[in-house]
Amino acid sequence: MAIGRGSSVEIVDRTDNRTIRILTGHTGWVTAVAYSPDGTQLATTSWTTLPASGTPPPANTPPPSPATPMP
Repeated sequence: MAIGRGSSVEIVDRTDNRTIRILTGHTGWVTAVAYSPDGTQLATTSWTTLPASGTPPPANTPPPSPATPMP
């Protein structure tokens, strides 16, 4: 099971509620998580804060860390 927790996603074993992995990299609150139909991929979305001007963050803002493939 995947659960959005703040700006991270927690992967939990449903049989014993044990945390398997925590995925990080979003800069805003995670708003949705969804597995692909075959269960091999996970998609996430989050809120991102933009300046009042609506311009994107500076170019030196680090990109989100890549998701680790599920075993």
